Amino acid sequence: MTSRRYCLGVLVSTPCNTFSAARFRDNEAPVLRDLEHPAGVPGPDASLPVSVTRANAITDNALSVASVAARRGAGVVIESPVPRSAGAHAIPGREQHASLWDYPAVIDAVSEFRMSHVDMDQCMCGATSQKATELIG
Repeated sequence: MTSRRYCLGVLVSTPCNTFSAARFRDNEAPVLRDLEHPAGVPGPDASLPVSVTRANAITDNALSVASVAARRGAGVVIESPVPRSAGAHAIPGREQHASLWDYPAVIDAVSEFRMSHVDMDQCMCGATSQKATELIG
């Protein structure tokens, strides 16, 4: 579908639960990725958790679809929460947080297609939480 001329662009928005900085809170869900292991922290038997394997496959497939569109000249935007390890959106205690932007295939796509980024806040009226999001396209 993305190889056809009527495809004007692709928005890549993959599940972010395995990339979540919230996993770095004390006594919360286990950390599944870190800066040393952006594709997933291996378990004692060197295997990755099923949720990470599934998220990696979804991300890799989405990037494959987007690459077809980009090579044809269509627009591509990748959406995911901002990194919390360093920079303007850093949160103390999250210095090892690996976001989608640290995933090797995303780094390769951003470089290959010379994508640039913009940060924005998404919100719901009355929400108490911030939802800082990065778009790269």
